[in-house]
Amino acid sequence: MREKRIIKEIMAIFLIVGLVLIGLGTYFLVKDIKNNANCYKVKVRITQKEQVGEDSYLYYVDYTVNGETYSHIAYKPVNSDNAHLGGTEKAYADKDNPYNLRRRMGPAIIIILYVMGGAFLFVGVISGIKEVRTKKIKKNYYVYAEIYDVVVDYSTAVNGVCPFVIKCRYVEPETGEVIVFKSEHCYDDPGIVYSPGEQVKVYLEDKTYKNYVVDLEKFKSLGLG
Repeated sequence: MREKRIIKEIMAIFLIVGLVLIGLGTYFLVKDIKNNANCYKVKVRITQKEQVGEDSYLYYVDYTVNGETYSHIAYKPVNSDNAHLGGTEKAYADKDNPYNLRRRMGPAIIIILYVMGGAFLFVGVISGIKEVRTKKIKKNYYVYAEIYDVVVDYSTAVNGVCPFVIKCRYVEPETGEVIVFKSEHCYDDPGIVYSPGEQVKVYLEDKTYKNYVVDLEKFKSLGLG
């Protein structure tokens, strides 16, 4: 059960991180749009660098606005690669007060935030949809299938633990075809609860047998998972 909880917590973390990254991207995008309207675009050049702590530095820059040069203005570079004497980068200078510099995040950072946020959100949403779909399938009809094996899925591991999978089979009455079903991952050994030849419910979304859920209620009622 602990591993199952970890998976759900990871799913929630992916959703939260995705939303936070997209939120940051939106914040910087809106900020850049406002700065574009209210500020001058300038190119600052670092002319002085002072150490104010063990790993902290204060930077001073020069830049030009409408032909007038502004010197020795405190500034913190966006890109650490530019944080050296002579280093340059684009920034904003307030139209009402050109001495007031604003950092420019630029489209690259915003795009990276959106892409990373979208990736995290995609994983979280897909996991959530799968969880909802499982609950929905359980509301449809079911058949009884016979357990014939309990195996370890070595292709997956959570905290170094590989889960168990119950395999069961069902004979389609109209065609005689043997349909094999696999349970969801179990991180406690289901072999202590189920025996070969035992019948379990398998909930079906439709008669194609493609989308299904093996009922593990007996297993989970004991606090196992």
